Amino acid sequence: MLESKVLSGAAYSADDRPPIRPLQKRAPHPRMDKRPALIVVLLLSLGLWAAIWGAVGSLAWAVFR
Repeated sequence: MLESKVLSGAAYSADDRPPIRPLQKRAPHPRMDKRPALIVVLLLSLGLWAAIWGAVGSLAWAVFR
């Protein structure tokens, strides 16, 4: 065993240890409302489906014309 009195920078001896503090309550984290994001995703999905069906419809019209 080492009997050195020199401690590393982050080490504490048993007597010099900082006291244990009770758990502190954190400030509440502001949560974003999910509704606007869901509405945007829904509208983008509907727009994508409309574009796909528009392309399929125009291709079908060109083929069966």
